[in-house]
Amino acid sequence: MACLVCGNRTSAGASLCSRCFKRIEDPVQNLDLAADPMADIRFTAKNSAILRIGPSFVGEVHLDKGMDHSLTFDRMVGGADRSHIPSFIDKYFSDLGVGLVLTGEERVPSRKLIGDIITAAEGMELEGAYWGKACLRMGNIISLAVRKAALLPLEPSDSFALVDGLRRRAKAMYDRALKYPDLTEIAERNMAKMEGWAMSEGRA
Repeated sequence: MACLVCGNRTSAGASLCSRCFKRIEDPVQNLDLAADPMADIRFTAKNSAILRIGPSFVGEVHLDKGMDHSLTFDRMVGGADRSHIPSFIDKYFSDLGVGLVLTGEERVPSRKLIGDIITAAEGMELEGAYWGKACLRMGNIISLAVRKAALLPLEPSDSFALVDGLRRRAKAMYDRALKYPDLTEIAERNMAKMEGWAMSEGRA
């Protein structure tokens, strides 16, 4: 077979060569996760984040029509007060249709902000119930990417690297959620489902 991008020879069943595969910057962001065509209309009509200016004793961020979500998140990350980040992430992904329980039937719209949030959150150490739920939802998004990646027609070594890398990222998010008793059982079930998707392709 030949690579669909550059035309170089590939292994049987592989449609993308290793060189072209390495050009993928963020697999979570670039994988098609069966986008819901109505997500844009539903989400725009329902919610937008309003950034609180200055310190606040309220542990959650309220969403309403207004400021762009990407700008809001960037300002939160760059600010001294990060107390609203967990509730922002939890609410944002909840409104995009990412539940706490992983079903495999989620229809997540394609958003650059999704990958940006996950990448930023992987370097954060926050606490609280909202953070636990946010990590659970992020783990679910990465798990959906695991399922999709396991079916991609890549070179065997590239396929293993992609699936295993995503699997580890999902597990790290679920491990954070496991710290919260109310989320432990859900996180364990979601993680088992994700591991099953990876193992079903013989790559875990």
